[in-house]
Amino acid sequence: MDYHTLPRRPQRKPRLPGKITQTNIKYIEVDGVSLHEIFRKSLSGMADILKANTCNSAKHYNCIMNVEINADNREKLLLSFLLHILKLTAARKTVYSSMNIKELTDNKIIAQVFGVWYDRLDYEIKSIIDGECIIRENLNNNNWKSSILFEIKKV
Repeated sequence: MDYHTLPRRPQRKPRLPGKITQTNIKYIEVDGVSLHEIFRKSLSGMADILKANTCNSAKHYNCIMNVEINADNREKLLLSFLLHILKLTAARKTVYSSMNIKELTDNKIIAQVFGVWYDRLDYEIKSIIDGECIIRENLNNNNWKSSILFEIKKV
């Protein structure tokens, strides 16, 4: 009678951690003479983060979308507007860099946004830091300022 021994089970190799991604913070500050200009420049600044020189190099626009956002105050309105544009960017594979504002109050924006298709983004915006979206109005020289913090990741 022959005895067979079972071979030792091969030991599993320990898993190496997956690709480690690093996020950074990108800060943009926008100034203008009106709230309209703050919203336009914020959209343009966000587009430049996603894909550099998108606004400057656009000769025509591939996608036009209508946007209507309501919020409690200016800061939440700007934040909600930019987050909505980020969702559209991901869904339509389009970087929106320009807009035509039809109506803008402290609580509501109705606008048309214009975008160009992209094949690859430079950065992915993970989030917009909620408490750091600030809009200030300087009544002395009729100037508006806005500052926004984006959490970004290199694509």
